[in-house]
Amino acid sequence: DARPKDDIGLGIARIHVNDDVKKRQRLVNQVNGIDDYDNPLYQPLQDTEYNAELYYGVHVTDWLTVRPNLQYIKQPGGVDEVDNALVAGIKIQTVF
Repeated sequence: DARPKDDIGLGIARIHVNDDVKKRQRLVNQVNGIDDYDNPLYQPLQDTEYNAELYYGVHVTDWLTVRPNLQYIKQPGGVDEVDNALVAGIKIQTVF
């Protein structure tokens, strides 16, 4: 173990919006006569979002950890019309 204090993690999640919410969104759009996603009054129909995140924590010193991560989000917000997203991040943690 060349780096015994480092850590790695993988997280996977599924978030499902209640079907009653989708029914209400569909009803509001029908009542308002809106069926165009680009209309600012349109309420997008939400369903299921999927997330996956991979990170690696580098324990640089006893007081500093650097943790880059990569996330993939399928159907952000549970909305089909929204493009999937690939997001990179970094967390820097210090201990005093």
